[in-house]
Amino acid sequence: MNSKILISTKGARFCIIILICLGIYAYITHKNAHSIPTTKTINYPHKSSIKNQLKIDIQPLSLSYTHPSTFKITLESTQAPVLAQLNLLKSALLTDEKNIPYQPTHWEVISQDDYHQEGLLTFPPIPKTNKLISMTIFEYEDRTFTWEMAP
Repeated sequence: MNSKILISTKGARFCIIILICLGIYAYITHKNAHSIPTTKTINYPHKSSIKNQLKIDIQPLSLSYTHPSTFKITLESTQAPVLAQLNLLKSALLTDEKNIPYQPTHWEVISQDDYHQEGLLTFPPIPKTNKLISMTIFEYEDRTFTWEMAP
């Protein structure tokens, strides 16, 4: 009879330990699910310019005061300019409403050939005092695109 009591005591301890572990897991999972901040996705307008046989399309994917700002840029040439030789790290500049310049930190090419180039251009976080931001691309002819920052 003592062995039956011993077995049922071990079984009860095992069940209690399992229940405690499940409770801890449920608490952590529930807490993490509710502590992840939700961010509002803002769709900034897409802007285009066509001059001297070069089309530039730009859309901010994120403009942020706390994280790097990223722009999707597409360049298309109909004839003369060979786009594979362009370096957007040296030919793009972001400026705020006080005309303070910010240089890009990274250019990631998504696709490229002689007449088409698409990629992501990244800039450092933008100071919180800015309401407007402009990007100028200095290729073949200066072009400036301006967006209003979301609050």
